[in-house]
This record gives sequence, C-alpha cells and structure tokens, in this order.
Amino acid sequence: MESYHQSLSVNHPSDRRDALVRALDRVRIPSFDLVFNRITSSGTGRNIHWTLRAKGHPPGFDLALRAVRQAMRDESIDDSIGHEPHITLCYRAPSSFTGSLSIEPILWRVDAIELVTAIADPYGYATVATRTLQPPAQRSLL
Repeated sequence: MESYHQSLSVNHPSDRRDALVRALDRVRIPSFDLVFNRITSSGTGRNIHWTLRAKGHPPGFDLALRAVRQAMRDESIDDSIGHEPHITLCYRAPSSFTGSLSIEPILWRVDAIELVTAIADPYGYATVATRTLQPPAQRSLL
C-alpha cells in the first residue's frame, strides 16, 4: 500500500521544493476520513486504469484541498488542476468495464499530508516532507 495516495497538487518544478516545504508547513487542518464505495475503469488498450472512488466530495477533502492551495498561493505557486478523491488501484488493468462497480465501503483516515517526488522505475514516490494533521474535531455530544 506504499504507493496508494491522494493527490492534492501535481507536477511542480524541483527548484520550487523549498517553497513547497514551506507551504506544507503552513497547512493546519484536522485529519479526516474518505470513504471509497465504488471502482471505475478508464482508458483503453494497455492503458486501462481501475480506480477507487468516493461519492461526491467529502468535506474534509475539500478543506484539505483549499488549505493546500492557499498555502501554495502564499508561496506564489499556482495549481489549478482539478482534483477529486480517488486512488488508482491498477495502471495496466487486464480489462475495462462500463459504469462503476459498487463495493463495500472502505474507510481511509487521512492523518498526514506528504510532499513527494515521483520515481519512475520502479514506479513509486519518495517522501520529501510530512505534515501530520491535527486530530479530527470531536462531534458535539449534545
């Protein structure tokens, strides 16, 4: 499960690494849960992907995305690429399918955000910096 991840930003030049570390250090949000409840298929030929997906945009994800983007803007780094909660399960799936497959919900607690650099062969990521998120807000007992 080491390479399973949720992208909040992508493809920034390596000369911006220090600015990205500073941006990550400013992110102050509570940990949150993502619930994945379906699998989708995309692509054709040898580039078929199978992806875990969540219904809609969970509030914690949207908060994390806004916080990361604001911290990046504070460092003059723009990222206008759309992001949605998903995890790519397979980049070279053996077959495709139409629609989505419902699955038993999978709960994933997001308790840290990492700045990573991609590694091409073998495919993966190396962690540059980590921001541990605050404990989740406790719901009112009343």
